[in-house]
Amino acid sequence: MADDTALDDVPDDDVKREDWEDDQDDGATHKGPSNDDPDQEPDHETETTATENGEEDEPDVRQMFLDWLTIHLDTVEVVGTKPTPWCMEWWLHPEVVARFTALWHASMQASASVQDGDAGATSSWWINHWDRHAAVIFDKSNGPFRDCDTTDGHLSRRRDRHAAVVPLAMPPDNVTL
Repeated sequence: MADDTALDDVPDDDVKREDWEDDQDDGATHKGPSNDDPDQEPDHETETTATENGEEDEPDVRQMFLDWLTIHLDTVEVVGTKPTPWCMEWWLHPEVVARFTALWHASMQASASVQDGDAGATSSWWINHWDRHAAVIFDKSNGPFRDCDTTDGHLSRRRDRHAAVVPLAMPPDNVTL
């Protein structure tokens, strides 16, 4: 029978992983999972959980994405505009979510390419993916955060918070697409 207390020291979602310290039997304190190297991808092999019958569940893809995004945004120093437009509720912007997700997928592909011997894949990712998406995401005048304020909140500068930026009407059934 497994020791039920073995995972007591593992941080839950309310605890920052970089603050996790685990006292080992030898009395030494070891830092828990963290990533001090911003260019190093997080180790997601440990993000699977065992089911009751001992099989491993699928990795938590949402958490993998959020870990990557947190680490990546912590490394970014320049986005082109000051002050940097941002929305504390960035996930309410479908375009931003789609762009960050596309960046994450491209980043994983670049990491795989580096492991396959393509030494320039990471540089290519920064230039061809991050720089182009960041120019749109963080555009103070026309970007998705243009009506948001880090103090006043999501869409605080927009008069009609529910109006679509691009109003969409569906074509009649007789129109061939």
